[in-house]
Amino acid sequence: MPKAKSAGADTRVRDETPRVDPETNRLFDHWVNTVEEEVLTLLKDHGSADVGEIVSKTKLPEEVILVFICRMVNDGKLMIETVALR
Repeated sequence: MPKAKSAGADTRVRDETPRVDPETNRLFDHWVNTVEEEVLTLLKDHGSADVGEIVSKTKLPEEVILVFICRMVNDGKLMIETVALR
């Protein structure tokens, strides 16, 4: 059975996130915005697109595009209307 911590014990979780320099963060943010704009432009031009079309346009792996789609849905930029079996 684990020991109980004393009342004065430090219970903070140690931050082990590696530090990234500001330029790398800026470049990553720029890339994310560029990919999102590509997806939004494709959808504005065609009204809708399947994941394969977005993969073809962006030249990014399907898994990456799915992350972007989920992020953009959560941000209210996109909506998902159809899901189908393969």
